[in-house]
Amino acid sequence: MEKSKADICKLNQFEQSELPLHGIAVDYPKRHIIAFHKHRSSAQLMYAISGTLLIETYAGRWLVPPNRAVWLAAGEEHCVIMRSHTQVRSLLVKADAANSTLPNSSFVINVTPLLKELIQAATLLPIDYAADRRANLLVSLLLEELKRHHAINLLLPWPKEARYHNVCEYFTQHLTDTRPITEWASELHISAKTFERQFVQLTGISFGKWRQQARLLYSLEALNEGLPITEIALSYGYSSHSAYSAAFKAFFGQSPSDFMKDKG
Repeated sequence: MEKSKADICKLNQFEQSELPLHGIAVDYPKRHIIAFHKHRSSAQLMYAISGTLLIETYAGRWLVPPNRAVWLAAGEEHCVIMRSHTQVRSLLVKADAANSTLPNSSFVINVTPLLKELIQAATLLPIDYAADRRANLLVSLLLEELKRHHAINLLLPWPKEARYHNVCEYFTQHLTDTRPITEWASELHISAKTFERQFVQLTGISFGKWRQQARLLYSLEALNEGLPITEIALSYGYSSHSAYSAAFKAFFGQSPSDFMKDKG
């Protein structure tokens, strides 16, 4: 589904504005896709107050629950897939916003209660708020809060090479698949040693580590829906509640319940 002419016009006005920041509020239906695009002069913070965002870049994928947001650096090409009915609240932030020290790389951050309220307030500002003292104070505080970010490792690296891309795509659709690496390698008509070596070259991590990371990241969607931990564990390739919780804590540094409650 493409953006409406009104949405495109508004985005163009935001891009051309000399003001440091603009907020956008859009509700999307399940499976809505925003095709690959980029914002040349602005970074973007994408945040869903409900629903789960799947954001794809050429470096990898983020699956983002409502208490987290993705900061996309200016010029970062990305695609967004709504995994459910999703209420998206975004910020477009000029790369040189208020001579800030905002980051020029992409990552996930916690959304604190204050940051959440500031993001939502920013989406209500008019396109031209230059003469509005309250609006400028709000934007200044929002920029300060963004500078206090703490990056979270929610990126699932993604191989660009077609054969390995297809392997990863298949696995994310079949997360309980437990085939050994020898079988995956056989499908590509290469040795297991070559498969592992090339996979590490393309993603920076081993296939076994990537597979576990994929299961844990995709399980965030089920956690957000409030499903029982035991059901989630079995649905995402783990033998028990304790096995899933241990793997989750080893990767995220928190238990599943604490991770979902964390407000930064």
